[in-house]
Amino acid sequence: MAVSLLLYLNYKTEHKPHTLIPPIFFMDTLAGVNFLPTEYVDISDFIRTKERMLLCHQSQCKWLKKHDGIDYIDSMRKVASFRGLQCGVPYAERFRLYSVWGRIKPKRVLP
Repeated sequence: MAVSLLLYLNYKTEHKPHTLIPPIFFMDTLAGVNFLPTEYVDISDFIRTKERMLLCHQSQCKWLKKHDGIDYIDSMRKVASFRGLQCGVPYAERFRLYSVWGRIKPKRVLP
């Protein structure tokens, strides 16, 4: 019971409280399964950077290849290419806005 009470306490910090409720976006699922995006971001100029960043996770890369036979760089490129096809660019990432009261804004948030 003491733990649940802690959830309702306010803590004073050196920072001013944030007055706006920020929007929340969910990123696409693995291979885009059962995900209907509402927003697309063109990543065509950054696809090589994304590849290099993913390759920094060698333990995951090797494990997925050995365990599931998945080349996750190839998989990322295919999904990004498919999402790009949907919005008319070579490569895109996709997101879905969490649409609830207080978080819906009448302006574009993503680039």
